[in-house]
Amino acid sequence: MSKIHIISAMGVAPEQPINAATLTDLDTVDSNRVHIVGPVSPAPVVTITSFGPGTLVEKRCRFDARIIIQHDPVHLILLTGANRSANAGDVGEYFADQNGVWREESWQPKSSTITYTTSQNIFVPFPFTKAFIKLVGGGGGGSNASGIPRGAGGCGGYLEKTLTGLVPGATIQFTAGIGGLGSQNGGQSLLQSGSLTIPTLTANGGSSGLNIGAATSPGGTATGGDVNITGGAGHGIVGGSATVDGTYDSHSNAISPAQTSAVNVGGLPLGGGGITVTTGAALPAAPGLCIITWSL
Repeated sequence: MSKIHIISAMGVAPEQPINAATLTDLDTVDSNRVHIVGPVSPAPVVTITSFGPGTLVEKRCRFDARIIIQHDPVHLILLTGANRSANAGDVGEYFADQNGVWREESWQPKSSTITYTTSQNIFVPFPFTKAFIKLVGGGGGGSNASGIPRGAGGCGGYLEKTLTGLVPGATIQFTAGIGGLGSQNGGQSLLQSGSLTIPTLTANGGSSGLNIGAATSPGGTATGGDVNITGGAGHGIVGGSATVDGTYDSHSNAISPAQTSAVNVGGLPLGGGGITVTTGAALPAAPGLCIITWSL
């Protein structure tokens, strides 16, 4: 049976605001386009548990941040079957049936951030047409040479790039640079054209560690970004194994306490090089990756 939508406003009316509350009564808004206004920090987050007693009405809702929509299998049914936290600009469409049950019919986030750690064809997700890219090359592995002290590897290069005019469903190609093992250079990370033509973005890997106390292992360079940064150099007895969250591993059997000369940009390390230990193989470096924030 087809569903008939009866809209409370004639045609497409201008968007009208309503403050988010536990009961956010959408039927009191004389428009089918609604701006649900969130609380201003430090006020607490608002959890919406009901859209009110509407019947046979459809609403397009644009949310502010600091709002949670609570899934209710009886009164407010969300597509995910779970509570939803709104970011500023997210849009949901809701329909209240003849029994007053509200159902979420679509959810369009304003942005979505995805981390890619393996080489792949990346599909531009619907409905996004813009991408903010962070690309990191693989770090160079620490030295496996027998000389003491053995050096740490250089960090991979890092870039940032904004792409616009993208086509949902089209592809771009991502190659993830390896993190170097003992005495191995880090791999080059690439983002380049697939079915969609884009400028080639390159984040080179860091150099492997050397076994000379004062020598440095250069970090990788980056090209093609709006911002291009060379990774920090690994040193004879200093260096770090960088992790994605901006912290650095500290190993009790390292030649000296793990340190790093890598630069952090927005909390993201530049593909840290592997540190070395007094016995056994050098610890591997962080691999390359690509972080993309998709938006409209």
